Amino acid sequence: MRAPLGTCPVATMSCYGVLAAVLAYSIWGLSALYWSLLAHVKPEQLVSHRIVWCFVIVLSIVAATQWKSFRSYALLWPNIRLHAVAATLLATNWWLFVWSVHAGYVVQACLGGYILPLVTVLLGVVVMGERLRKWQIVAICLAGIGVLVISIGFGVIPWLSFALALTDGAYGLIKKKSTVASIEGVVIETGTLVLPAVGYLVFAEVQGVGAYGHGTVVTNVLLMGGGVLATTSLISFAYAVHHMPLTLVGVLRYITPTIQVFLAVYVYREPFTPVNIVGFVLLWAALILFTSQSYFKHQEQLKEEAHSSLLAIASMEEAVVHKAT
Repeated sequence: MRAPLGTCPVATMSCYGVLAAVLAYSIWGLSALYWSLLAHVKPEQLVSHRIVWCFVIVLSIVAATQWKSFRSYALLWPNIRLHAVAATLLATNWWLFVWSVHAGYVVQACLGGYILPLVTVLLGVVVMGERLRKWQIVAICLAGIGVLVISIGFGVIPWLSFALALTDGAYGLIKKKSTVASIEGVVIETGTLVLPAVGYLVFAEVQGVGAYGHGTVVTNVLLMGGGVLATTSLISFAYAVHHMPLTLVGVLRYITPTIQVFLAVYVYREPFTPVNIVGFVLLWAALILFTSQSYFKHQEQLKEEAHSSLLAIASMEEAVVHKAT
């Protein structure tokens, strides 16, 4: 039976999950525009304000909705230790991206977004012992060639791209190991960073170089707004992951670097040579190949699970009939 117009089949995905993913990825993609409005503020202060305001927001949400579970389980030492490592990776990734915008390396930043899924796969193979299919290996090799071509176009190895991809990929790997609710994990992570962030902001004030309260009202609002954007994107992403297939989450993830490429070329007028175009085409081909293989693998897993369920039901029915006779 066809679903009513304007609705999504509940068994496959949530319309709200898709919208949440698009919102999160669009925020991350357009964030370069946001940080360029604060080009007069040092990246260290921007990241510190982002941490502080994000912590205030998520702590308020958790305190109002799920404080008991947060206090009884999330604050256990193993959880704090795990998310403290994640916090370090998150802060490093945030700083690298803000610095790339201010320094005029948006193209390299978006390259990091494109190679992130492949880095995540490699981390899964090395750390989690996961196995790859033949065509997935081909896709990774093709992506490696694409990165090499882009490196030739840049004239240097894009260390910034690799650093962004590795910190983001490692952060995702740690989050996968976590058993804490997503928003509670964000509270722990920003809570781990909030004291150093506040300390740095106080130091900046003492040195007379603090940005908050000494510039325009617009600057103050934008500094606080960085925390709002971080909270919105993190919560939206967490909601999307739990309400739609992971394969679709991976496909939609390319919204972010695609927006960044558009901004880099048409807004920031960064050079995008024919060599870079060839490299990105190879990279996009690798991503399409890898994503399609991941999709087919996911479909096979669903079929195997459905077959196992049918066998289990048949066995139960046979047992009932045998018992009745």
